[in-house]
Amino acid sequence: REEARRATRGRRREVARAAAAERADAVAARLGDAEDPLERAKRYEVTSSRRAARDRRRRVREALAAPWSDGGAAGVRVAIELGWEGTMHERERTSLATQVTHAYGTVLRRCAEEGLAPLRMALTGCAEATDTLAKIDKAGGAENWPVPRLDGSFAEALSVVCSPAEDGSEPVEVVVMSPDAEEPLREVKKGAVYVVGGLCDYKRS
Repeated sequence: REEARRATRGRRREVARAAAAERADAVAARLGDAEDPLERAKRYEVTSSRRAARDRRRRVREALAAPWSDGGAAGVRVAIELGWEGTMHERERTSLATQVTHAYGTVLRRCAEEGLAPLRMALTGCAEATDTLAKIDKAGGAENWPVPRLDGSFAEALSVVCSPAEDGSEPVEVVVMSPDAEEPLREVKKGAVYVVGGLCDYKRS
């Protein structure tokens, strides 16, 4: 008898599940039939647009990950030197980390939306910038950026990373940007590597 009762209860549960599934299908069918064709088209357009945007960002990230020894073929190379961390206060390091994060986000967004050639970034002097890097990583996802992190300063690291020769013996033109420069930058050379100082002290009196 007990087995018969269990079997009966099992059959009842199966019937209940089947009935619930039929009701759910019926509701979904009614909603689908009632949906306005224009609304359906708009929803499809939004979904397609989002998917296309994701694909564009993926292609940009792939381009940003190209080796720096390609002579600039995959895009202009810009290094941010973080080795001056020790000269900055806490708030200045926080501001610098925010600027680096915004710079990467702007490059990714504009290259994806406007079809611009990728501007590739690298961080140099990382051995002396543990606090700044921690603040950058705190924003979330930075550890997955296609942005090389080089322990040495730009003077030490770029000649090796950017040289087409495996042993780093072939020289690379390095242009250091400075607000005190006597000559303005009038032309961006594809084969050169540009260095921006990661130094934030504008809030000092």
